[in-house]
Amino acid sequence: MFNSMQICIYSCIFGIIPGIIYDIFKIFRLIFNIKKLGLFILDIVYFIICAVLVFLFILTINLGYIRFFILNFIAAGWLIYRLTVSRIVFNFVYKILKFLKHKIKFPKINLCFLNKKCR
Repeated sequence: MFNSMQICIYSCIFGIIPGIIYDIFKIFRLIFNIKKLGLFILDIVYFIICAVLVFLFILTINLGYIRFFILNFIAAGWLIYRLTVSRIVFNFVYKILKFLKHKIKFPKINLCFLNKKCR
């Protein structure tokens, strides 16, 4: 069993994982130009994945006892990641995709987000 301070730190660090998963889904949405129904399905899949991960984390870290501060620190870790590292990673990936669009012809992938006509 962990003490409260360790749980807070681990929860904040764990909050990075849903942020990374969110970035993966965001990049996936940009590459494949997903419409409203597909976006709805992706959001449901994202929330199911995050719910399972949070459940397993709480089960491991606190024997399944749900504490409000654990959820708060997970959200804080996610928010810190989204406001800092995520922006850097996403801009880097966006530049790589933009470079690849000009160098490689993608036969079946519609990179609509890079075209000014689609906006």
